[in-house]
Amino acid sequence: MSGPGHERDSNDQAVSPSAGVRYADRQTRSRAAILVLLAWVAVLLATQAWPSISDGVRLQFAGDASVYRAMAAEAPGLPRGPVREQHAERWAVHWAVGSAARASGVNLDTAYRAASLLVVAGVVLLLYAVLGRLRLTPGGTAVCLGIALASVYPFRYWLAAPGMVADAVFGLGLTLTLYGLGVRRLWLVLAGLVVATAARQTAVPAALALAAVIAFPGTSFLSTRKARVFGAAAVALLPLGLYLLIKTTASGFSVPDLPPLGELTVLSDTPRQIVSHVGRLVLGIAFPLAALLACLGRWRTSAAGPLVLGVAIVAQPLILTSSWVDGNEPRLAGLAVPALVVAAAIVMEGVDVTWVPALGVCAALFLGSLHHIYSDVDTSRRAWVLLVVVGAFSTFAVIVASRRRAPQVVPG
Repeated sequence: MSGPGHERDSNDQAVSPSAGVRYADRQTRSRAAILVLLAWVAVLLATQAWPSISDGVRLQFAGDASVYRAMAAEAPGLPRGPVREQHAERWAVHWAVGSAARASGVNLDTAYRAASLLVVAGVVLLLYAVLGRLRLTPGGTAVCLGIALASVYPFRYWLAAPGMVADAVFGLGLTLTLYGLGVRRLWLVLAGLVVATAARQTAVPAALALAAVIAFPGTSFLSTRKARVFGAAAVALLPLGLYLLIKTTASGFSVPDLPPLGELTVLSDTPRQIVSHVGRLVLGIAFPLAALLACLGRWRTSAAGPLVLGVAIVAQPLILTSSWVDGNEPRLAGLAVPALVVAAAIVMEGVDVTWVPALGVCAALFLGSLHHIYSDVDTSRRAWVLLVVVGAFSTFAVIVASRRRAPQVVPG
């Protein structure tokens, strides 16, 4: 990621500010970013729905929460089972919530709600810190924050489904990994991957993909061959080792539930099922995907890590049969949103997004956040999908138009 005083060209070479767009000084941009963040948080919280864990189970948008809550109720002991293998391997987060509830004397649902709020707050602050390191215009920062926070999956969903807090903890680990990449600190990258792996198995394939980025001299933030080999090995093996430890522990109370390989992949679906499957996946990442498509032709090598992480996360539900994913495509694809937003923000450096179009995009993104279940605004599923399409199209159009605008320069 570029530093505060320079833009980056397609090879991440430093470029004089005189070659770039108009930027306010760093302090002014920081103040504007804080105000934008507070505004986004305020309007989203004001329109957020707060169903209970029982509501999530009853309405089947967080049906797995009943299993997780039962696991947490066994803390500080391990679950007794039998628990489906994929759920059992996420025991660590729910064990921690259950242990905290027992130690503090609060009921389990309250502990889940508190954990959900704290973790989501951590994700938002880390994401703000990552974006704050980039040389975006204030309007660009507003759009990037909006792309992230207005994405129903994950943010509104995490707040509406506290029993699914392991998903949010995965997001926390992912965003810490992104911050580590931004500040070029391997130990932060590893810490983020450990947190993410403790929450969801999804982190392991993503870590393996990131290891390839770190090993490659053209995309790694590590300068020497020895450092790249060590870094790639650590990024690949530490999450894998942790996952095997978690899996071994879970084997005492889990039961295998994977179907035969021939029935597990999307290749077993009909063409119509595949189209519907892909469409639901796109719905979960529509906003950052629109921004990335609008920036085609622009490239920063520092975007490789976030982009590969995002693609690796989306690819996992993509290759699974739609019957196995069972309608959860937007939620599972939405786990990649922080990574895809950071990748889009990096390639948006140098794009002159001014305030007026940025505010228009933010309004469209906000409307796209008004989910018929997770917001308290009375909409329908069909209306929400339409609003997501409008928000994505507005994002694409404004970024493309901003790219075409002749840059204006002020000294310093």
